Amino acid sequence: MKKTLPALILSLCMITASACSAGGESSTTVSLETAEETSAVSSMSGESDATGGIDLDLTEMNSNMVYANVYELVTSPQDHVGEKIRMKGQYCIAEDAEAGTLYHVCLITDALACCSQGIEFIPDDSYRYPDDYPEQQEEITVTGIFDTYYEGPDMYVTLRDAVFG
Repeated sequence: MKKTLPALILSLCMITASACSAGGESSTTVSLETAEETSAVSSMSGESDATGGIDLDLTEMNSNMVYANVYELVTSPQDHVGEKIRMKGQYCIAEDAEAGTLYHVCLITDALACCSQGIEFIPDDSYRYPDDYPEQQEEITVTGIFDTYYEGPDMYVTLRDAVFG
């Protein structure tokens, strides 16, 4: 069961991502519409931003840019390990009851809500569950250090030392 739950989450994420690309309307051109998005894109190159050293701030991007960046994070995680990332989404919990493990997830949806992607996060030690956590499905902003880890042969992405707000 321990391997089943993370695999199920990953499968769901892959299915929803492929559902977006199967819609027939594909565009490979992304236009930058605001100075905020330009700033967010420059953050992708590893330049820290003056507000807290955020390397990639998904909260300052439009839905197309968020989708593109989240896709990049999950398909090329090795390129982003160690980056400080901020994201906004819906708080969800996945539980592996057999192993007694809770996975905290920020579920990010695109503009049409067809292509949701969950990014796990591990809150820093100052948070105690459930007292310091939001309610299920509450909108959250979470910031943490992007990392990968393995459970058995499977690699997962996470935000370590994450904080809310």
